[in-house]
Amino acid sequence: RSDFRQKKMQRIKAEIERLHPDGLALDYFRYFIYWEGIDPQRGPEDFPAYCFDASCVREFLRSTKLRLCAGVPLDSESVSRKLSDEIWLRHRDEWYRWRTRRMAENAREFTEFIHRNSPGLPIVLHAVPWSRNEFDGARQKIVGQDLRLLAPYFDYGSPMEYSALTHRDAGWVAELN
Repeated sequence: RSDFRQKKMQRIKAEIERLHPDGLALDYFRYFIYWEGIDPQRGPEDFPAYCFDASCVREFLRSTKLRLCAGVPLDSESVSRKLSDEIWLRHRDEWYRWRTRRMAENAREFTEFIHRNSPGLPIVLHAVPWSRNEFDGARQKIVGQDLRLLAPYFDYGSPMEYSALTHRDAGWVAELN
């Protein structure tokens, strides 16, 4: 949503001007999931998949050129539900790819804005600490963080490796890196 992104960028600009930081970390740069509470024994079918509101569905349809429920407007909750069900049941892989591309586009937009306003300021991405294949690729599919697509826009990546919160022993951190 363009208006939301613009407000966030203006807030970042104001804080950079106020604080003059040595670096900037972008946290919550993803689709929502309470990843800290995911038990490693659970599967991706247990994970919620968000962002099926009319705005996201409209952008997805425009981007992919898919035709769903022909002639149905995107202006009511029930219509959005119909379309989201159709996307989830018939076009899930396209939906996952769109989400990761959307996050990469957001990364480009935000980092270009930050560098225009503060050239040379290092930018860090806080990443959900799951490997690429863990939970059947949930970091990409559910969270929208495909590190290969995001890497060109960030100076550093910081996986949020909180072993106590993820129900794993400390040795897991070494495996992740």
